[in-house]
Amino acid sequence: MTNWSGKLTSLGLAALLPLVSSAGLLRTETFEDQNFNGWIETNGPRSIVTNHVRAGTYAGKHTLIGQVGVNAGYKNESWRDRIFNDVGEYWIGFSVYIVDGGTEDWIFDQYSHDSIFFQVLHAPDYNLGETGKGYPIKMHIRGDEFTITHGGSTVNPHTSSSRIYTSSIIGPVVKGQWHDFVLYMKFDPPNPANCAIKVWHNGALKVDKSDFVFGNEGPGYHVKFGIYQPDWRTSFADVDKRWIYHDEIRIGDSNSNYNEVAPTGSAPPPPPPPSGNDLVSAATYATASSSWNASNIVKAHDDDTATGVGNANDNVWIEYDLGGTKTLDYARVWDDNSGTWQIGKWKLQYFDGSWHDAFGYTAANSTGWNEVNFTDVSASKIRFYFQDDISQDSNHTVHVYEVECYEASTAVSRVADEDAFVRGGSNSANNYGSDANLKVKDANTADVDRQTYLKFDLNSTGLTGCTSAKLRLYCNYVDGMETVTAFAVTNDGWTESNIRWNNKPPSGSTLQGVSVGTSGGWYEWDVTSFVDTQLGGDGIVSIVLKHPASTDIQHRFNSREASTNKPVLMIE
Repeated sequence: MTNWSGKLTSLGLAALLPLVSSAGLLRTETFEDQNFNGWIETNGPRSIVTNHVRAGTYAGKHTLIGQVGVNAGYKNESWRDRIFNDVGEYWIGFSVYIVDGGTEDWIFDQYSHDSIFFQVLHAPDYNLGETGKGYPIKMHIRGDEFTITHGGSTVNPHTSSSRIYTSSIIGPVVKGQWHDFVLYMKFDPPNPANCAIKVWHNGALKVDKSDFVFGNEGPGYHVKFGIYQPDWRTSFADVDKRWIYHDEIRIGDSNSNYNEVAPTGSAPPPPPPPSGNDLVSAATYATASSSWNASNIVKAHDDDTATGVGNANDNVWIEYDLGGTKTLDYARVWDDNSGTWQIGKWKLQYFDGSWHDAFGYTAANSTGWNEVNFTDVSASKIRFYFQDDISQDSNHTVHVYEVECYEASTAVSRVADEDAFVRGGSNSANNYGSDANLKVKDANTADVDRQTYLKFDLNSTGLTGCTSAKLRLYCNYVDGMETVTAFAVTNDGWTESNIRWNNKPPSGSTLQGVSVGTSGGWYEWDVTSFVDTQLGGDGIVSIVLKHPASTDIQHRFNSREASTNKPVLMIE
């Protein structure tokens, strides 16, 4: 029997344990040395990239261009031989990124077609002249869902007809974000009763099976990651191109554990969302300096940071007509900061009868959004100016992925007057009102259930109604992706120093559910209707945040007791 106490304190709380060094780690691949480090390439092309990264600075990318009947047209993988033995316990952790929008957009194929992105395969016995065998595990995208297929054979040497496979749906594929996976595998052929597999997706246990045929084709197993479309051998379905990114790959043996192989770090948290409206769009585009490719200039304002437009000249610009005088205070540009195609410096000019700098040239050093808050200016037109790299040498080219400029907000910002989380079960009489965190969780055990309450007293604002109200919270801890739902609370009599699970006011109508992902940062809920109603009443807004039942995922947000990034209500 597996000694789980030595591996996880509890399956539901695995991601909360501290990372402990152990001798059980067999291989780590984080791409931080800009190399695939002995992972054998099958066909290619593959590359080290910086535009989509789970942790650190680099990740691995595989590109597959379909071609019927050609091996390189349906398979592009990286693999290592015989990492595992026939019998034993092993752990694997890794992250995968599916692009949303642009040239590399992942188009969901017909349900019957598999896109395999990670495999554990039986290693061929080269002494017997074998070149390939079946797999005990393949992870694939089928339709729009992550799926795992596992199995093996009761016969050794195996035959194709003796293999027994089972597929399990892990969860939906959400594009435009990293997905974290951890696998625990116990191989003990030909003893099915001793075999087991567990799969966590974004910190949540999704597959938990034992007593099944697993493996038994030896000698040993090797591991592959990349992209493999078996059906492309003979024909194409809906698409003939794929791009996929991997990062944070760790493989361990029986001495390893969940936290040792689980992906660490996180993608950069999203910046605080601007309060005003983005005035840059295809509708406001006016003109540009003559050296731009006119047919591609739309890529600078198509809401897609995966594609852009290039220009070999310096001091080039793009102009937008705002359709009247607007007050501006914030602008940003997206830069991937890689290779010779990037932004070196940028600035914003505004027109109020003549052209002026809103701010002078500033370096675009960040991979992602480069932001500038500036003193309010009134303008009817704006121009984004760009230089290539800081040294302005001839080897670099300006490449603009996306530009945005925001109208200054007239919103009233109110920090929470009171906030607290409450905890169930044996903790239901405890108060957590002075905690710097607001916690949300719903588990199978009432002792660890948590809900968060917030109160805003708006009587001093002078507002009697609103057209927009957004609750904004800064998430500082995640152990998986889940929907956090805001509910109205009409009983405002609670206080943060006295609220407990056993006296918490009931929740009312549902306001909005927001998917809180695997990275921290700012998240917002639209609570306009409820706030507008309360402004016409007692002027006090109380809201409670909850998870769906028994998801066993925890999110923590900064409370008003935190030193920075306190919860706020933005009202217009």
